[in-house]
Amino acid sequence: MQARPEAEERILDLIARGAPPSEVLEAVRAACAGMEALRESEQRYRAIVDGLPEVVFQTDTEGRLTFVSASFARVTGASPEGALGAELTELLHPDHRPQLESALREILAGERGGARFEVRIGGRWIELGARPRRDADGRLLGVAGILADVSERKALEAQLLTADRMASMGTLVAGVAHEINNPLASVMLNLDFIARELAAATAEHERRPVRVERLTEPLHAAVEGVERVRDLVRNLKIFSRGDDRRRLCDVRAVLESTIRMAQTEVRHRARVVRDFREVPAIEANEASLGQIFLNLIINAAQAIPDGHLDDHEIRVVTRSDAAGDAVVEVRDTGLGIPPENLARIFDPFFTTKPVGIGTGLGLAICHRLVTAMGGDISVESVVGVGSVFRVTLPHGEPATQRPSVLPNATPPPAVRRGHLLVIDDEAGIGEAVRRLVVPQHDVTTVTAPEDALERIRGGASFDVILCDLMMPRMTGPELHAELLRIAPQLADRMVFITGGAFTARTREFIEQMPGRILEKPFDSRRLGQVIRERLRRH
Repeated sequence: MQARPEAEERILDLIARGAPPSEVLEAVRAACAGMEALRESEQRYRAIVDGLPEVVFQTDTEGRLTFVSASFARVTGASPEGALGAELTELLHPDHRPQLESALREILAGERGGARFEVRIGGRWIELGARPRRDADGRLLGVAGILADVSERKALEAQLLTADRMASMGTLVAGVAHEINNPLASVMLNLDFIARELAAATAEHERRPVRVERLTEPLHAAVEGVERVRDLVRNLKIFSRGDDRRRLCDVRAVLESTIRMAQTEVRHRARVVRDFREVPAIEANEASLGQIFLNLIINAAQAIPDGHLDDHEIRVVTRSDAAGDAVVEVRDTGLGIPPENLARIFDPFFTTKPVGIGTGLGLAICHRLVTAMGGDISVESVVGVGSVFRVTLPHGEPATQRPSVLPNATPPPAVRRGHLLVIDDEAGIGEAVRRLVVPQHDVTTVTAPEDALERIRGGASFDVILCDLMMPRMTGPELHAELLRIAPQLADRMVFITGGAFTARTREFIEQMPGRILEKPFDSRRLGQVIRERLRRH
């Protein structure tokens, strides 16, 4: 845009000096030719920019859009005309606006040379890159950058993450079955003994009473076995969560669950040593965090030859670094990694394992997940000595103190007698709840939400409604929505029983019901606690 003022200045100078008209005319023709060349250059530039699959954008120093290329509507789903003059941050999903606002402030203040991150715009995942825009004299004019639709790549990455998680679980499935079958065998044998004792006492009730002392030990053993199965199922649920929401996570708790999950893969190869020092809570997705740790522990186990248990260990270390971030190290005494392979260890599909052992994705996915959390992963290895994989993750807010889970020695405070409705398509659940609470409360059980609605429409009222979350014909959330319409006071009295949330919509519903979720399996103490809490509220 510099040619026009210079041309005008030359023409005016010629006129002022009294130059011949022919010379002035030649200067005018040259200026016109220069302007035409500039227009053609701008048209070529615009054609190139508009032909790109990515959006090219510019903003002023206030962050308002002054230019967007032709692919803007296709990439963002928004109108280019409506976007011009609007702030770039207004396009983003609310969760991502603070990140971009901070980056733009730093770029426009000269504190940052550029930024690149993934954001959501109109339901799409967009990679956004931005850099300062300056004129020929170096004056800041605003920001320039690109927007690229990476939704397909994100979907593929999600599929690879799921595939890797399933591959890891496939590696452990035989061991998990073994871990479940052991306590189940104990439960079945002890319950069988109790049933035989009760049957014998009933048959001979006139000659001998039930000998309670003979039943106490097997009953406690059966309860212990059930609790072991419950803990294993809870560990499995960490890896089954399909959402990408981040929460404040206890690193050591996730590691404990992961170590228990991987125990059958490790136990014949090495001892697991826990070297757990103080470590901050981190903001992370629990399933992704478990996937990282599981991949690293399985990788360590597979680097150790089978059959030399006493000679090898896998040491899992937690600590804080100088910046207060969380550091997790998985150290093994395995075969080690040759120096020529260290540079490629995090490359997708790179593996030195035999065909059929591993996919070559595990460490690459670890790298991707860790960096997505704003962390870092590195490796040190010596052939014949072993390897150390080190994960550093930024700390979150301080974890709140968890209440004690030890049973209270004092009896719970008395509450009024209530009328409970239990809705569960598994009839045994409702009957078990009825047997436990019927001395203190009145209980109605149904196996279909439609029956519950019929009773409520007929005028029945309940103080607490325990409702299964996932049922075949009508789900708990659907019943809740119907009660909000016909009996809103009863909708507020619902507590949802769940064995797991398998859809995104159900998980979102659970997030909206804090304090009103009762996870299966639950015991009488937890059941009584939930009932008392709801009765005090109404």
